[in-house]
Amino acid sequence: MKFWPGLLEAMGKQVKMSKPSAAHASSELVQMEHEASVAEMKDSGHFNAPLEDDVESWPLGKEAMLPENIQFHVHAKLPFRMEFTVAGGKNFEIAMGKRLLHGFCKLFQDAVEKADWGFTLEMMGSAPEAPPAGMLN
Repeated sequence: MKFWPGLLEAMGKQVKMSKPSAAHASSELVQMEHEASVAEMKDSGHFNAPLEDDVESWPLGKEAMLPENIQFHVHAKLPFRMEFTVAGGKNFEIAMGKRLLHGFCKLFQDAVEKADWGFTLEMMGSAPEAPPAGMLN
């Protein structure tokens, strides 16, 4: 599974589970939650704080780990979880509430943009979808 599309799909599922009556508008709701969360984090100064790199504990070791697989776990009223499978049998999981998840997505988007790989990562609902071929108004 590709990371960004899988992440967006899981976020949409989480919205559908928490707001079933608005399931038809899940992509728009994810976009609204994303914008509100990022604005709140910017207003509180969380994106302006420098990286704290004085790590004192390395529970999985200091060696870099390249995940081979990721599974997204979505349950109503529980934090969003990402489970990474790494070569050598070291697995780890990250759980995030909505605000932190949207902050993570923003940092990931900014990193891809700064890397200048020739593409951007868009949130669902952030760009209008093209109508199917042959569809008339």
